[in-house]
Amino acid sequence: KGWLAGRDTAVAQFSEAGYPAALGTLDKTREEATQAITAQAAAFNKELASASAFFDADDHEAAKWRIDAALRLRPDSQDALDLKARIDRLPEVLKFLEDARTARIENNLEAEAAHLPALLQADPTRSDQKTRLNTVEAEIKERTFADHVRHGLEQVDKGKLQAAEKSLKAAKALFADRQETAYLATRVAQLARDRKVQGLIAEAREAAKDDDWKRVEALYDEAEKLLPDKQEITEGRRLARKIIDTSSAITDHLATPERLSSLNVAKLAEDLLADAKDLTPFSPSLHAGAKALTKTLADYAAPVSIRVMSDGETNISVRGVGKVGKTQQKFINLRPGKYTFEGARPGYRSKLVDVTIPPGKLLTVVEVICDELL
Repeated sequence: KGWLAGRDTAVAQFSEAGYPAALGTLDKTREEATQAITAQAAAFNKELASASAFFDADDHEAAKWRIDAALRLRPDSQDALDLKARIDRLPEVLKFLEDARTARIENNLEAEAAHLPALLQADPTRSDQKTRLNTVEAEIKERTFADHVRHGLEQVDKGKLQAAEKSLKAAKALFADRQETAYLATRVAQLARDRKVQGLIAEAREAAKDDDWKRVEALYDEAEKLLPDKQEITEGRRLARKIIDTSSAITDHLATPERLSSLNVAKLAEDLLADAKDLTPFSPSLHAGAKALTKTLADYAAPVSIRVMSDGETNISVRGVGKVGKTQQKFINLRPGKYTFEGARPGYRSKLVDVTIPPGKLLTVVEVICDELL
């Protein structure tokens, strides 16, 4: 306040026309004011620096006392006002900091991660805590990822596909390109494949019970594409194919039974029935077909008596069988089937007579006479 008094003295001296004295007083007053302002600024800076140092040391009481002193010197200092606002929030910050430290000591990363954002919201300038939060979040992410992988593998071992897929999805969301994720994905895919194969095998077994062997084969084919080396699948598919082929061959024989009159064809049918013997317990329809073919084969194996009538001049033969010769009446035995009787006589046109001999017939009469001159 001394420089203010000097100012008043200089004014009085000017009013009395004491200009030299007034100018001297002003120079002295200016010097005193400059010294006072410099001293005030130094004191302010000292108090502000001290408040900042106590704030950095998390000493709330000392920092508050020092910042109040600084503001008394310069109430309009924005730096001081900003620091005061941070100091006023320091108790709240210290509570969050203490909670975070306690959680860290207890190795409770989730709790620490919950406290640190609140701390940084109260004081965003704490770079160490920002770094720590990043570290904690990274550790939680790693731990969570490891838990998802471990849980997923456990679910795979238990055969729980849906739970394993859920863990895999969660692991991929964290680290899609990790080796552990790829391994879990492989195990889950294997479980899904095995489940699919089990379902196909179960369907194939039901289809076999229904005697639907084409569906059995289709199901085992699909299963074999997924799991080529499983014995049940390979054997099941082979059995289905054998039953299908054997049933088809029996059906063909039953559709053209007259061909069984041929010894060669009959031999093929007999061999087919021998092969079917081990398959019929698995297929009621195959069993019925084999039974029908056995009867048909027996019917066509029983010879039928044929009375061949002619004029005694026509030379008669049965194509593919043998000669009958010249006769007016002759009895021969032929297996049921289709035959062609051929008559030949010099000077006459040959004659062909087609005959179908059904099984079980007691007697069939065939007349072959060449009676048309050339």
